[in-house]
Amino acid sequence: MSAIAPEKSNEIIITRTVKAPIQRVWQMFTRPEHIQHWWGPNGFTNTIFEMDVRVGGLWRYIMHAPTNADGSPGTNYNNWIRYSTLTEPTFMAYKHGGDDPDHAEFNATLTLQDLGDQTQVTLRIILESEAQRKALAEFGAIEGGEQTLARLDAYLTTTGNPTERLLHF
Repeated sequence: MSAIAPEKSNEIIITRTVKAPIQRVWQMFTRPEHIQHWWGPNGFTNTIFEMDVRVGGLWRYIMHAPTNADGSPGTNYNNWIRYSTLTEPTFMAYKHGGDDPDHAEFNATLTLQDLGDQTQVTLRIILESEAQRKALAEFGAIEGGEQTLARLDAYLTTTGNPTERLLHF
């Protein structure tokens, strides 16, 4: 897992090789019954309102931050993703935003590279400016992205491969 030095000063790039074949990883990003369990930094949970994975489709969800140290509820982050390109099972592009007026909208891509029984996952966030990138990094986007992909990897390990389960009944 690593944050790669971006090609441009307005980008954040995070990559990780996960222990699952590419089609299984694609399903993790496109099916609400899976993504709700691992999307977001450590301790976050999700409520998914809709997930229409098609060009022009919308994914609306709330990311619930963990409870604060003083026991008070964590912050809820209303998010949306609008898909602009889908090339199953290797690539998607989308616009990401939120309901909070301070929430920066940005474009992002997901690239999956087939490595046999593993898949390299690359998330690229493209912001309007270097200043916007710096603000998002200070907010914790790099660490949050790394934690998100680590949670994906852990979820893939715990859910196993349904094809293997069918073959070994």
